[in-house]
Amino acid sequence: MPLSSSVNYNYPSDLGDRVGGGQHYMLIESFESRNAVDTGTTVKSSIALYIPPNALKTSFTQNYEGLEGGALKASTGAGLENLLTDGRVSMKGILGGVVGAAQQTGAKLANKAAFLSAGFGLATNSHTALVYRGPGEFRTHDFTFNFFPKNATDATTVKNIISEFQRGMLPQLAGTQINSRRLSSPFFKSPRHYRIKFLDGSGSKNQYLFDIKTSVITSMNVNHDPNSIVSFHNDGSPVQSQLTLTFKEIEYVVSDESPSVAVTQRANAVVQQANAAAQRERGLAQLAADRQVAPGQGFSSPTRDF
Repeated sequence: MPLSSSVNYNYPSDLGDRVGGGQHYMLIESFESRNAVDTGTTVKSSIALYIPPNALKTSFTQNYEGLEGGALKASTGAGLENLLTDGRVSMKGILGGVVGAAQQTGAKLANKAAFLSAGFGLATNSHTALVYRGPGEFRTHDFTFNFFPKNATDATTVKNIISEFQRGMLPQLAGTQINSRRLSSPFFKSPRHYRIKFLDGSGSKNQYLFDIKTSVITSMNVNHDPNSIVSFHNDGSPVQSQLTLTFKEIEYVVSDESPSVAVTQRANAVVQQANAAAQRERGLAQLAADRQVAPGQGFSSPTRDF
C-alpha cells in the first residue's frame, strides 16, 4: 500500500460490534500539515480505538502577573481612550508622557518610603494589580493504550497502528540531497496534524465531553514488556504492547462569548493608531532614503585648463 494513501485501522478487532452495542470510542485522524498552523484537508489515516483509562481529562491555564502601579495605569485608560482615537496625538508621545510621569512619581515615593516607614509605620501603596497576560501553555492530552493481540490478524493490526503513529509524528526529509547520504537533505517537513474525537455508539460526537483542538504528537512511547515480563507468541509477536501518545494542541482555546461593542471599539482604535504610527515611520524612513546622495553622484570632479 502506498504511503501517500489513506489507511484505516481499529482496535480491538471487534470494536465495530461493540460500538453497535452502544460502546463509546475515540477516533484519531491525521492530516498532512501545510505549515505550523495550517492543516490540509486530505485524511492520511483514520484510527478507531477504545477509550483508555484516564483519557477523559483536560485542563485550562491562563497567565496573570502582578504589575506594580497597574491599578493607577488602569484608571487612566478612560482618559487615554479619547487620545488614542485622535490622529493628531501619537502613541509614542502618550506612552512617553505616562512613563515619564510614573518614573518621576516613583523616584519621589522611593525617597519618602524609608522616612514614612521609620517615622509613622506606614508603607507606600504600590497600587499593584493582577494583569492578564494571555493564555497559558497549549494544552496537552496523554493516552495510554494496551494491546493484547489474540491472533496473527490482531498482531498485524497492532504493528500497523504503531507504525502509522510513528510515521505521522516524525518529520519528512525535503529538498534535494546534497550527496548520497539520506540525512543530507536541506529541510525537514513538519509532521502531520491530528484531530481527536470522542464518539458515541451511533458514531456521533459526544456532546457531553470536551473538544480537543487540532494537535501534534510531541511524544510517543512503545513498550512491549510493560509488566517487565518478556513474552511472545509463536510467530514472534509480543503478547502485550503498550503505546503512550502525548498530543499538544496547536491553537488556543478561547471563550465562545463575544466581547462587548465598547471593548471591540477600543481594541480597533489601538490597532488603527498602531498602524498609523507604523505608516508614518515608513514614510519618514523612505523620505530619509530619498534624500541620501549615492557616493559619486551629485558632485563633479574639478577640472583645470592648461
